[in-house]
Amino acid sequence: MKSLVSSAALFALAAFSAHSAAANAYVTPVTTETYARPVQVFDVRQGKVVVLLPNTQEMQEEAKTWIQAVESLSKQAKVEPKDGIVVRIPLQEPVAIKPEISADRAEEIYVFISQNSSAPAKMLVFTQKSQPLLVNAQVNLTPFLRKHGLNRYMNTE
Repeated sequence: MKSLVSSAALFALAAFSAHSAAANAYVTPVTTETYARPVQVFDVRQGKVVVLLPNTQEMQEEAKTWIQAVESLSKQAKVEPKDGIVVRIPLQEPVAIKPEISADRAEEIYVFISQNSSAPAKMLVFTQKSQPLLVNAQVNLTPFLRKHGLNRYMNTE
């Protein structure tokens, strides 16, 4: 568990300290409500946040759907992605997790999207009690990637 927390802490530190200098044509205008806690997209190979997306109600609904699609706790002790992206979504309201996974509610999720699209999505869910849960979810992330122009980060060589 300590390794999982350490990996998560390192990613969170990198995600919060890194900012993309490049403008992104896919980002919609940011409102006062979504500015404080944006959705961050971290490119694993570049080692930095490459896109900031507004944390809209639509994004919140998408995240809620992913949390509801959680199937199980991961058997992995930690996540060390070598490619793809990690999407950090701070939740505006805590979201219930399936009771067989946790009695607590999710406050923030990190979605690990590998270039190997056949693998189940891995999510690091932080609960209200700051408990990290590494979970598997059966979700189709392709529409999300297309909608936000994130496919380009999935083919990095």
